[in-house]
Amino acid sequence: MYLKRLEIKGFKSFADKVDLEFDKGITAIVGPNGSGKSNIYDSIKWVLGEQSAKTLRGSKMDDIIFAGTESRKGLGCAEVSLTIDNSKKMFPYDYSEITVTRRLYKSGESEYLINNTQCRLKDITELFMDTGIGTDGYSLIGQGKIEEILSSKSEDRRMLFEEAAGIVKYKTRKLEAEKKLETTKQNLIRILDIINNLDEQIEPLKEQSDKAKKYLALRDELKELDINVILYNYENAKNKLNNCLSQINSLEDSKDDLEFKKSEKIQLIAKYKRDLSEIEKEYEFKNNERVELEKKYEALSGNLNLLQERKQNLINDKERLIKEFDEEKINIQNLNTEHESILSNKSKINQDINAAQLEVEKIEKEFERLNTKCNDLETLLESKKSDLLQIIKDISDINNKINSSSILMGSLNNRKLQLKKEIDAKNKKIDVLNLEAESITKIIKNYSDDMAFLKQKSSDISYEILNLEKKEDELNRENKFCFEKLKTIEAKYKTLLDMDKDMEGFNRAVKSILINYKDNRKVFGTISDLIYVPKGLETAIEIALGSSIQNIVVDNEETSIMLINYLKKNNIGRATFLPLSIIKGKEFVINEQLKSIKGFLGVASDLVNYDIKFKNAITNILGRVLICDNLDTANIIAKKTNYNYRIVTADGDVINIGGAFTGGSNSAKTTGIFSRKNQIEELKSLIIIEKENLKKIVDEIYSNSEKVNIKKIELNENNNSIMELSSKIQAENQKLAIVKKEISNIEEIIKDVNIEIEQIDIESKKNTENENYNKSMLQDYIENQKRIENDIENIQLNYKDLKEQRNNISTDLTSKKISLAEKLKTLEAINNEINRIEKNLDSIKQKLNYQNHEIENIDKKTALLEKDIVKNKELIEKIIKDIEIFNKNFNDIEENKKKTAQMISKEESNFNDIEENIKNLINSIHRLEISKSKLESEIDMHTKKVWDDYEISMAQAAQFRKTLKSMSEANIRIADLKNEIKNLGDINVNAIEEYKRVTERYEFLSKQREDLLRAENSLIDIINEIEKKMKEQFEEKFIIIKNNFNQTFKELFGGGFADLKLENDDILTCGIDIIVQPPGKKLQSLSLLSGGERGLSAIALLFAILRMKPTPFCVLDEIEAALDDANVNRFAKFLKDYSKDTQFIVITHRKGSMAAADMLYGVTMEEKGISKVISLKLKGGN
Repeated sequence: MYLKRLEIKGFKSFADKVDLEFDKGITAIVGPNGSGKSNIYDSIKWVLGEQSAKTLRGSKMDDIIFAGTESRKGLGCAEVSLTIDNSKKMFPYDYSEITVTRRLYKSGESEYLINNTQCRLKDITELFMDTGIGTDGYSLIGQGKIEEILSSKSEDRRMLFEEAAGIVKYKTRKLEAEKKLETTKQNLIRILDIINNLDEQIEPLKEQSDKAKKYLALRDELKELDINVILYNYENAKNKLNNCLSQINSLEDSKDDLEFKKSEKIQLIAKYKRDLSEIEKEYEFKNNERVELEKKYEALSGNLNLLQERKQNLINDKERLIKEFDEEKINIQNLNTEHESILSNKSKINQDINAAQLEVEKIEKEFERLNTKCNDLETLLESKKSDLLQIIKDISDINNKINSSSILMGSLNNRKLQLKKEIDAKNKKIDVLNLEAESITKIIKNYSDDMAFLKQKSSDISYEILNLEKKEDELNRENKFCFEKLKTIEAKYKTLLDMDKDMEGFNRAVKSILINYKDNRKVFGTISDLIYVPKGLETAIEIALGSSIQNIVVDNEETSIMLINYLKKNNIGRATFLPLSIIKGKEFVINEQLKSIKGFLGVASDLVNYDIKFKNAITNILGRVLICDNLDTANIIAKKTNYNYRIVTADGDVINIGGAFTGGSNSAKTTGIFSRKNQIEELKSLIIIEKENLKKIVDEIYSNSEKVNIKKIELNENNNSIMELSSKIQAENQKLAIVKKEISNIEEIIKDVNIEIEQIDIESKKNTENENYNKSMLQDYIENQKRIENDIENIQLNYKDLKEQRNNISTDLTSKKISLAEKLKTLEAINNEINRIEKNLDSIKQKLNYQNHEIENIDKKTALLEKDIVKNKELIEKIIKDIEIFNKNFNDIEENKKKTAQMISKEESNFNDIEENIKNLINSIHRLEISKSKLESEIDMHTKKVWDDYEISMAQAAQFRKTLKSMSEANIRIADLKNEIKNLGDINVNAIEEYKRVTERYEFLSKQREDLLRAENSLIDIINEIEKKMKEQFEEKFIIIKNNFNQTFKELFGGGFADLKLENDDILTCGIDIIVQPPGKKLQSLSLLSGGERGLSAIALLFAILRMKPTPFCVLDEIEAALDDANVNRFAKFLKDYSKDTQFIVITHRKGSMAAADMLYGVTMEEKGISKVISLKLKGGN
């Protein structure tokens, strides 16, 4: 497996798409500073998932998108694709190549793809996990990574060792398992709280459930008996009502016969009226026809004048066309003469053009010969300039080395002076550290006192939280009670609303009319729809109305007739109508004597509210009905009024006109039509109130919950403060240990500094020798430069002569070509003129043909117009005769119209006699309707009772029917059942379902608790197993890396010693110390090493890891920059040795590294700000 290809587009300075092909072995990427070499390293790091813009040398992530230059616009997207060979199936994909792609758009959107399939960053991270490839692995090593390895914090370099040891995947799984474990624990705590709460509810709910079951059994028995008693009474009243209805039907039949005759008369009168209408229409039609004939006569006269005028116009047009035809013949002769003259000029111009073309071809050949010689000299000149540039570059490199030697010499002297000052500073620092140790000891004591105070505060807050949670439980129980109450009220409100909508209590005929015809313009509704009854008077008004409650108010008698015919036609039933146009009100004037009677409430029509336009209809029914509080008061009023008025009490007792008394017991509940409407309004208001109460409780629960949360946050913050103090105490103890350790380290450092001063003296001597050698080389390069400059000067002189000859010929050639172009242009103008003349000739010929054709058409049109003139005169004569005949027929139609009007008058007189007989029958039917109303009131009373007590209709009550042995026994049993129900006390019917629900939830949550406990134990076992595996694997690999590090260090340094040590016994979290001892030096800290030694030590560690676990490929970004030439050569040798197992891509400035490469890529900026890549394959590194 190795890196095969890298594609970059729009990433940093790579504006154009760049493809980098890689092979096994070593590939070097070179180029001057700022050309974009390190952008290749950054692109690989980015495509593997790097999320830090700072690591990629930017301030924000979209800085990596090509931003544009002075001559180029910026791009909207950056894309990098990295292709890895997978022929050995190291990755779990059935592909020989794996391509990872990452895109970033200016909008901030990004995409990750594996083989052009979208994926997550997590998928890419997991793909390369424990392979050494990745943003945190050891396959990407830049200068920043070297600093990270050599960092003074041992924990920072731990990630490198974990990746090498292959425990990153285990560490990731452990973190996921720990998150799942924490979630499981939180779920377990929540479930235990719920189970404890349910446990408290189960026993009380069981008692309520048993009591509710007994109540339901008694209630069902009572319901069945009571409904059967009501059904018995209801059916008796129904039979009496049927007898009354049969008498009414007989009278209705007689009335229907008269209605039929009346209908026949209406039809006959309508027929005569239709005949009269037809005669009038014919009269009007004939009159219109006469007018049309007169108009036609006028139109034909006008048309005759128009035809004669058209004929004269055609004669004029023919004369004009003959004149134009003669003029066009003269134009044709002139154009033919001009055409012959132009053709002779065209022949002469063609001869001049042929001669000019031959001369131009001859000059072009001479120009081509001189141009070839100039190009050859230019190529030679460029070659010499290239050699000169290379020599100038070599001179610059040597000058840089000489300058570097001078700078290094100054640096060594400065360093020596600095080290002497450092020894003095270290001695002073030891004194400061001793004072710091005393200060830290005092701080630790203060923190311990603060921690004791915060622990007491946490205990107090926990007690407050407990009290608030108890209050929350009480509020939840109250919320549940209010919610159930609201649902019960809403259910009753919906049932009453449905009954009102279904018009429960109205007969079939009334329902049908209200559904199909009610429009508030002709049909206004029943009396019950049009009045509002105050609370407390519902029973009195319903008894007062009786069956009239279903009377329908309409606009006039025609609407009443139309609706009665509708009921007959569809056999729906009967209904009573109150036409506002003819109904008369019956108003009663209350005298002062009646008003003074205690308990007298008023006239029924005055006690209800209604629209004034319905006054006659309402007073007709209720205007002579008196309302009082009870039967005693009613009796007094009846005597005072001499039993001339109907009197109804608030309880529904009645004293009828003449002295008949009606009364008895009513149901405890009263839910008739009016009381039902009032109850709907009451329930609507009650629902609003209960919703407000429920909202208040919910708000209080929310407020209490907020207080609990605030206290928990306060407790959490207090606990955090305790943990923070604990951490601070621990940190201060660590500081104290560090201070003491630092004092010891400083003393060791002073010894090491003295050794370094000796090494500086040796380095200074060596540097002086190198500087002398470079100065001698510089002189040789300067002589070569002068020689090449002379060659360039000679070539430039020859090139100047040839170029001057070429320019002279070029000027002559241009002149000849201009002359030729002018002749060609003249020829083109002649051709255009010939075409123009030919087109004009064709146009004139077409015009002559058109004029001949037009003259023929005019002759034809003139002949046709003469025929139309003759025909028009004949039609005018015919219309004059038709008008004379029409006037004779018109007088007969007028006579017939008068006779039909006399017949209509006679039949309308007969119709009035029939209508008088119908009115007499209606009066008889009305008397029977009063008896029927009383029976219907009794039936309504039974219907109301079954609804009030059981909220079912009479049709639904029939489902409970059974045979009763005795009515008296049934009534006794009903009384016993009511007493038993009363003795049970308050009943919660919902307790049955609630007990079932709570029990099921309790059992379900108990099983959930057991599952969570098993899951918790399972996760703990998994975490322990992962930790054990991580420790074993890390310890094993760490020993191998440690031994390899010592070996590679000796090979790179030519001796010395290196070691790796764990800081404490916690293998999985402790830091890792790097200990090195270059040859001839004592063991010392990394911070005391020179830049070259630090870099070489980090490289030794990298090769130690690669020796143990080779990564498929490794990208190195100028990690050898700080090394001298000798160490660079050693580094290059290591690259060659390790390239057998690992592919290396090296970004470098050093010749030694370039020499080891199998392939070389050069990065340059031909266009400012845009990087380009050129490649060179080598036979092998040297």
